[in-house]
Amino acid sequence: MMGIFSCKGPNPEVPDILKPDVTAPGVDILAAWSEAADKPPLKYKFASGTSIASPHVAGLSTLLKSMYPGWSAAAIKSAIMTTAYTQDHTGKPILDGDYDIATPFNYGSGHINPVAAADPGLVYDAGEQDYVSFLCNIGLSAKQVELITGKPETCPSIRGRGNNLNYPSVTVTNLAREATVTRTLTSVSDSPSTYRIGITPPSGISVTANATSLTFSKKGEQKTFTLNFVVNYDFLPRQYVYGEYVWYDNTHTVRSPIVVNAVSRLASGEGNLVYEV
Repeated sequence: MMGIFSCKGPNPEVPDILKPDVTAPGVDILAAWSEAADKPPLKYKFASGTSIASPHVAGLSTLLKSMYPGWSAAAIKSAIMTTAYTQDHTGKPILDGDYDIATPFNYGSGHINPVAAADPGLVYDAGEQDYVSFLCNIGLSAKQVELITGKPETCPSIRGRGNNLNYPSVTVTNLAREATVTRTLTSVSDSPSTYRIGITPPSGISVTANATSLTFSKKGEQKTFTLNFVVNYDFLPRQYVYGEYVWYDNTHTVRSPIVVNAVSRLASGEGNLVYEV
């Protein structure tokens, strides 16, 4: 169950990137404590909050980096996100603080799973140029990007969208009629394998992939695919809706949440809407 105090999405700064990324243990955790913080001094204390959950994720990230020194920060994040789970220890969906079924706006990709994260099979990797393009796409000028990278940069005259960053989740906001998102997978497995895709589309949204299977013959091999999103205006959702897609082989399950916010025909310029009463 999620803590009622836990921060929730959507992402106010970049809506096309899902936040939070994951959830981790953070309620009533027995933790080391500064002896200067209380009188009488305490060496340990039960505490709750992001400051308690985040060390679990930082520790897992450090563990993965020690196991795979060549992995980038993006690869480590991908391994943690795509192997997270969304059910509690009884096999039921994780609940939010109000005892409703939680959504990706509560837990992101789900609760971290250290054992599974150590063998993700595939990762969504990203390098410096991917992030430069992302910063340009969300509206920063070349000069602003230069302040971050410390070197000359250029931004294209025609910008894309933030959701084309090679991220382990997919969020599409203000979807009018149709949109396409591109992702690239990198094999981190020692064994060749063929992965198949399973898609659970959000309510009122059709989601299709341009490939139903991807075959990786060696570690480090990359494959690119696209996801196409189409609004079904007969069942237009009135709020954010959620789904997921999964690449799987005989050993691995690489799961990514989908979050979509569609707009009406009127907002998308398709003319007047008629409602029957």
